[in-house]
Amino acid sequence: LLTGKYRRGQTPTAGTRAADKPDWIWRTDEALFDRLEAIERLANQADLPMAQYALAWTLAQPAMSSLIVGVTRREQIEQAIAAASNHVSADHIAEVDKVCPPPWQQPDPVRG
Repeated sequence: LLTGKYRRGQTPTAGTRAADKPDWIWRTDEALFDRLEAIERLANQADLPMAQYALAWTLAQPAMSSLIVGVTRREQIEQAIAAASNHVSADHIAEVDKVCPPPWQQPDPVRG
């Protein structure tokens, strides 16, 4: 999802997981695409491809000591390696947290 290859209203490209296994993305509602588009705007502002931005954001998390990625093509591993040398600013981290709040910052569904 965070590679940018799945778009609102578009049929998944042949050969992708979403095309081969339609139930792979189990929840493709408007809120999901709103979030993906917001993250893509932030990646563009940082002048990074969306996949590199997502990996760099993950590596910027204080609790993250390592990152395991799955790849099927050479360009994917190249993107992952490049992400390690990119920096996501504190402002961007805060913006991503607004778009996709960490679970521990969301209201408790039972207690509010």
